[in-house]
Amino acid sequence: MAPPDDPEHECGWQGYAKSLEKRLAEVEQKLEQLARHKSEKLPPLDRERLRNRDSDERLAEAKRKRQERALAKSRLVTETVELKVPDASRTCPHCRSTELRSVGAGKPSTMLDYVPRYFRRRIFRRETLSCRCGQYIVNAPAPERATDKTQYGPSFIAHLIVSKCGDSIPLYRLERQYRRLGIPISRSTMTDLFHRHAELLAPLPARLLERVRQSELVLGDETSIKMLGSTKRAYVWTFIAGTLIAYRFSVDRSGETPQQVLGGTQGTLVVDGYTDYNKVTQVNGRRRAEPRARSTQAICRDGR
Repeated sequence: MAPPDDPEHECGWQGYAKSLEKRLAEVEQKLEQLARHKSEKLPPLDRERLRNRDSDERLAEAKRKRQERALAKSRLVTETVELKVPDASRTCPHCRSTELRSVGAGKPSTMLDYVPRYFRRRIFRRETLSCRCGQYIVNAPAPERATDKTQYGPSFIAHLIVSKCGDSIPLYRLERQYRRLGIPISRSTMTDLFHRHAELLAPLPARLLERVRQSELVLGDETSIKMLGSTKRAYVWTFIAGTLIAYRFSVDRSGETPQQVLGGTQGTLVVDGYTDYNKVTQVNGRRRAEPRARSTQAICRDGR
């Protein structure tokens, strides 16, 4: 508490007291600012526990991924290159002896190298045999091909399909990549190969959809995409059953697509509120279960 201000009384102690009072007010203001800043920065205790737990989980996940990457690298094709000590260093600088002996197997240094992909042309020389009687001649059978009258092997066609469908690489980019590797392949040729083998592989997606139909729990959703050469938007329908993911393309958003995929099956279908899924969830159909919104606690933990 400050002493009473007497205008008729002036001394050095009174000036000193006023300076202390001013400094005390400044210190109190700074303490108040620090306390407010600290309260803003520190999260609630429950959130801090969740953050610590998530931090431990992230550390464990990071450790697991490092171990997986190290194991994958250990399985790479390994080439050992012997590096000799240069001639200028094969003389001892102390005794000038040149009779140096090996110490152990050598000091290893590891380097991961990239070997560019390449094409190879395989020439099959088919044996031809003939009989001395001149009435019989036979050739070894020709190598099996993915389709008739094609010069492209199954490994190339598999790479083409996986690059486009699995890695989302357009054919025009693959055309440039192949050209850099020394084999010019036109985009029209790749398009023809892609569609021709899509027909051959049609039983695989059919089998995938059948396994989805047999699953007790299926998750469904649809998303629109821009359709080439049209202002109308098409739709890609996604159906997930465990680790299986099946896609169906449709030019519209009608319920015919889920009806074709899941019609006549029973179980649980997890979808949003779109009404055209009702064709699958009628009487004697699947039970509809809409995804629940994430809890506030989960939102705080994820930070989203």
